Amino acid sequence: MKKAEVKKGKKKNALKEYWPLYLMMLPALLYLLINNYIPMAGMVIAFKKLNFAKGIWASPWAGLDNFKFFQGCMDYYKKYAAV
Repeated sequence: MKKAEVKKGKKKNALKEYWPLYLMMLPALLYLLINNYIPMAGMVIAFKKLNFAKGIWASPWAGLDNFKFFQGCMDYYKKYAAV
């Protein structure tokens, strides 16, 4: 049982020893979370038939219908097809 106690003690000492490094890592992790992962929730809007009264999460799924509608417009070919 002493081996298990020693391993736990080493982990706690390592956390205490390297806390400045973890503190330095915190802003980078927050930046990653805010700029890379939170906007993913907003991408859901592209696949929803958005009803502002119900909100984003309660609106029904539209699938790819929004993209079909967008590509069916005349302006789509004028603006995006030539690119």
